[in-house]
Amino acid sequence: MTITFDDAKELNAVPEEILRKAARVSLSAGLRVKFATPITSNNFIRVDEYCERALGLGASGLKFYRYMQIGNASLGPSFELSAKQEKEFFALFEKARQKYPKEILEIYLSGGFSPRPGSRNESLALQSQFCPAGVMLFTMTPDNLVYGCPFLIEKGNEIGILKKEGIFLFEEPSKAGREKCIVSGQKI
Repeated sequence: MTITFDDAKELNAVPEEILRKAARVSLSAGLRVKFATPITSNNFIRVDEYCERALGLGASGLKFYRYMQIGNASLGPSFELSAKQEKEFFALFEKARQKYPKEILEIYLSGGFSPRPGSRNESLALQSQFCPAGVMLFTMTPDNLVYGCPFLIEKGNEIGILKKEGIFLFEEPSKAGREKCIVSGQKI
């Protein structure tokens, strides 16, 4: 579930109380709860606080993803990180990983960040061989449309839709929009 701990109103996020209830229902059904939260220029220093809040909601995992001004977000103000802020965020991220064992809280990054120096993803990104979109990463918009890539949120790139009965896919997720990929072949 995506949760916006701060800036929820500015980012048109689902209210935290709804997610709190969804977490309680999921936990009572025996499901694991994992959250994803956007990192912006306003909140990048709150990594440890967000880990504590996720644990307080019963989460076993927290994924940080980089806010990007694309899709509907392109209509509002920019909250994108500068290179300096991203570097500071990475240091705080590593500190949180040291503080919270994986058995307590699994903390990880989405593919929207620049690769961390020295990481396996850095070498793959430099070879333009790694993209989690449509494989490990999917995006759902407030209108319940599902996309295989957060960079391709626009009419015609939908791969599915969320209905009352579940998620219905229009095409194979791993192929969705690959011919339109904006980062394919580019070095990050």
